[in-house]
Amino acid sequence: MNVWDPYKRLGISPYASEEEIWSSRNFLLEQYAGHERSEESIEAAFEKLLMTSFKERKKTKINLKTRLKKKVEESPPWVKALLNFVELPPVEVIFRRLFLFAFMGGWSIMNSAEGGPAFQAQYSHEVKVGQISSQFTDFEECCE
Repeated sequence: MNVWDPYKRLGISPYASEEEIWSSRNFLLEQYAGHERSEESIEAAFEKLLMTSFKERKKTKINLKTRLKKKVEESPPWVKALLNFVELPPVEVIFRRLFLFAFMGGWSIMNSAEGGPAFQAQYSHEVKVGQISSQFTDFEECCE
């Protein structure tokens, strides 16, 4: 077999499915069994088509992170400021807040019978107000 085009070598159209490529390869390998150069030629064409199809599938793979980043870069300034305002805090801040609220929850369960939940609710309210006010100051610094 002395054909350079892998589609012609396998006897299929350029729009053939992967199943057609496999069946054509298997058919030609059975037909040219024992003829080493033809078998190598068929295998080379098959591998070339598979690699081409693999590269095309890899190119069309959806990358949501890149798409989202591109959308944010194309958005108006007020959207960028809003997204920066609600940006995820660092992991250590999340863990600190998680520990604080877990401690407060455990403490309020253990001591709720003594003084009632008023003190815990007030303390929780003050902590949350402090967090929100710090976020607003960060937002104002960002927009300046």
